[in-house]
Amino acid sequence: MCKQILIELENSYTELLKALKLASSLSIPLKATNSKKFWWDVELSQLKADSCSTHAQWVTAGRPRSGPIFVAKTKAKAKYKNEIRKKKSSSINQISDNLSSALLGSSQQSFWKIWNSNFKTKTCKNNIFLADSDQTSVASRFVKHFADVCNKPYNNSDSDHENKLCMNRLLNYTGHSNLVKCTVDSDLVYNMILNMKDNKAVGLDNISAQHLKLSHPIVSVVLSKFFELFVFCNYVSVNFGQCFIVPISKDDSSRSLKKVDDFRGITISSIVSKVFENVLFTVYGSNYMTQFGFKKCLGCPHANLYC
Repeated sequence: MCKQILIELENSYTELLKALKLASSLSIPLKATNSKKFWWDVELSQLKADSCSTHAQWVTAGRPRSGPIFVAKTKAKAKYKNEIRKKKSSSINQISDNLSSALLGSSQQSFWKIWNSNFKTKTCKNNIFLADSDQTSVASRFVKHFADVCNKPYNNSDSDHENKLCMNRLLNYTGHSNLVKCTVDSDLVYNMILNMKDNKAVGLDNISAQHLKLSHPIVSVVLSKFFELFVFCNYVSVNFGQCFIVPISKDDSSRSLKKVDDFRGITISSIVSKVFENVLFTVYGSNYMTQFGFKKCLGCPHANLYC
């Protein structure tokens, strides 16, 4: 395959990601976490403006400690703070009503997810982070740990033989005959996008499922063409291999995480790569029965019978 074609394919895919992020930045305003108080209303905004106005008048007058300007500033500030306390206390009942409705209308599995997210508190004593105040040092320890796990040498001669055999097969691999006639339907891509869950961690490209779901349907058509070219060219975007690892505690009940071995790593990859993977499994999953892991209704017993 001509190298120039692959470069143009990679550049075109990168431009698509840039277009999605640009459309998102122009259409959806960004807010910091917890910057918007749900109980804030127009009345509080007016009280805040009145308090700021009287405070500015008080500063302009030389910050007097008595007199009508001082009294007006004090009253406006007190009224503003009292109203904030009232809104906060009344919002507690509102949260309880909403939470009660969510719990009553949830299934058994989602019930405990909602319950734990609102009431379960995770405390971690003797955490490894207490020994290192520098976040860079902590991150370096995890990097070394996961790198050592992935680079452990194997002394098994059978594994070396299988590895050499696999590499020789890959060198002579020309692709499956059915892949040359690959056609990825845009409706299939669109359905795969709709079936993806929201509010999941994004990859290094900062593209979420909402970027694809809320975009114009033409994006599904463009992605289907990209997927066809990926299969035809035996190539995937470099972006698909750019991931990051997040350490997750192996045992939440231990309450004691003293070393990096108490964590396992999960890889956060690109959302588009997940769509591509789901499309491949849907189109070609029935042609590859030699894989038994991570497939519905198949496991180790089936693999033993096959062998």
